[in-house]
Amino acid sequence: VLGADGSRRTILARLLAGVVRAPRGSIARTSVFEYGRDVHWVSFEEQQRLWERENRHDISEFEPRAMDVGTTVETLIRGVRARDAHDEGLFDELLSRLSLATLRDRGCRYLSSGQIRRALIARAFYAARGDHCQLLLLDDPLASIDRQSQALIRASISALRPGNSVLVELCRRPQDRLAGASHLALMGIHERDGVRRMQVLASGPAAIVESCQAYREFCAPSRFRPDMLDSLLAEQARKEALIPSDGTPLLHLRDVSASYGENRVLSSLNWEMRPQDNVLLAGPNGCGKSTLLALIDGDSHKGYGQDLWLFGRRKGSGETLWETKRYFGVVSNELHNRYLKGWRAGEVVLSGFFDSEGLYTEAGSSQVALARRWLGALCLPELFDRPYAGLSFGQQRLGLLARAMVKSPRILVLDEACVGLDNEHREIVLRSVDRVVERTRTRLLFVSHSFDELPSSI
Repeated sequence: VLGADGSRRTILARLLAGVVRAPRGSIARTSVFEYGRDVHWVSFEEQQRLWERENRHDISEFEPRAMDVGTTVETLIRGVRARDAHDEGLFDELLSRLSLATLRDRGCRYLSSGQIRRALIARAFYAARGDHCQLLLLDDPLASIDRQSQALIRASISALRPGNSVLVELCRRPQDRLAGASHLALMGIHERDGVRRMQVLASGPAAIVESCQAYREFCAPSRFRPDMLDSLLAEQARKEALIPSDGTPLLHLRDVSASYGENRVLSSLNWEMRPQDNVLLAGPNGCGKSTLLALIDGDSHKGYGQDLWLFGRRKGSGETLWETKRYFGVVSNELHNRYLKGWRAGEVVLSGFFDSEGLYTEAGSSQVALARRWLGALCLPELFDRPYAGLSFGQQRLGLLARAMVKSPRILVLDEACVGLDNEHREIVLRSVDRVVERTRTRLLFVSHSFDELPSSI
């Protein structure tokens, strides 16, 4: 099932999984099929639910070592199934194929986004063994996965898929399709009288759908128009011209290390980011990229007491957390997770002025006007008053980019910012970022494990 952001693919997955019911019509199933037993769903939504549960049950503050392992990888994969000899062989094979053996006893809350995704896929395949037909729903299974992990997942799905199961993959981009799909459905949105409805644009044998006009239009590049963005950036550049720059490094780290318990994540790291640099931070899932970001942008206390300099000032020399955060505009999976309930899109953008996760201060009229302009510049002019949770994934990411940019940050941190975006929204993000760093003093720290989605300014 292929569809761009906003095409309601995930709603279709939730219907098939029995999570929601259709207000009209009906869904037929065989008499032996049971939703709770026979549907195995891997998705960003499931990953978010796991993340929320682990944080809700975290009791580290009451533990002597200030660490609560929580649900381990092994416990997650095994679930509630009783063990037998066949299951033990399958369990060991899943750990090996998906490169999870060394993570077997690690708590899920200490995994990277990509590692959690691999563990959820292992759980689905472990649970799908049985004598009756099972439904495997994979919603963007390659999102937030490094290249090596993508290859592992592709090979594992081909080798381990149960013979009596039905596999439905849902994805945003044609290049993310798994091999072997016999049929293809192309989703879209039909809007009439202000009401947007999910629609199947084409469906049938994959080869036939790939030759139709709707599929060719879906694969065409977006038509990004940067006029409004250029106007905003010109204003930012005029304000920056009034502030002299002395060439001091933006970031300077000497022999910086970080550990979680006995797990050494960073060891004697040395790095300097200069005022003219736009940096790509690359590496496989779990190598410490997010830990490094937390050290420099203020979210981790582990940077204090080390030789770590931010904008010419040693970290921990009297500055407040908010004085550090005002230099950074951040877009990340973790930040995205925290905004999924209770806020309007405009409030999410306005919270960037206050470096808060939500809006708890009344914004001024000039701030509201600037937030509206940034949403307009990123192709979201009509979404200011819409519930943020009701936007498509790609629209939510663009909203976070607007949140990061309203305060004209010195460093724009994009941590896997293109993960989960369709081709059109990726192009908007990458081209917007290139114009930002080309026309202003904002520098880029771009974190990714995919080398086919980089800004040209790196």
